[in-house]
Amino acid sequence: MTSIGIDPGKKGAICINLDVDIYFYKIPYTKDNKLNIPWLRHLSGLNPDLVLIEEPFIMSGNKNKGLTTQLKEFGMLYGASEMIFGDDKVKTCTPRQWKSHLGVGSGKEASIAKAKELFPEIGLRFSSRCKKDDDNMAEALLLTVYARHILKI
Repeated sequence: MTSIGIDPGKKGAICINLDVDIYFYKIPYTKDNKLNIPWLRHLSGLNPDLVLIEEPFIMSGNKNKGLTTQLKEFGMLYGASEMIFGDDKVKTCTPRQWKSHLGVGSGKEASIAKAKELFPEIGLRFSSRCKKDDDNMAEALLLTVYARHILKI
């Protein structure tokens, strides 16, 4: 079973869980800081059972520019994923949905701890120069776990 988890955002991550191997990528951006949708096409050779994208957390009354950018990029990731993999394989979920299902508390450290509990052999750093585990990698990985739970329901 192949599942892809996408934790969107400027520091976001993509996790591809192939059962035997797990791969991580940073959300791709161009040099002018725009989402690099053409880069995502290199994933088109995969045939995932499910692609799960975390929805942005929106607080009512929040109308800042960062939120607008976040929503725009979420829409672009969702649309590109549907074009690449097919609309029947792409789903979204809220942080609350997947975290409560997997028993993950709030906060970045809780996601890292749960990912390490489930996958102690997986490193959560994009490079050896990183000093801390990456919560975006952890959350993208946990989204693939939640995707597998969805498929079994």
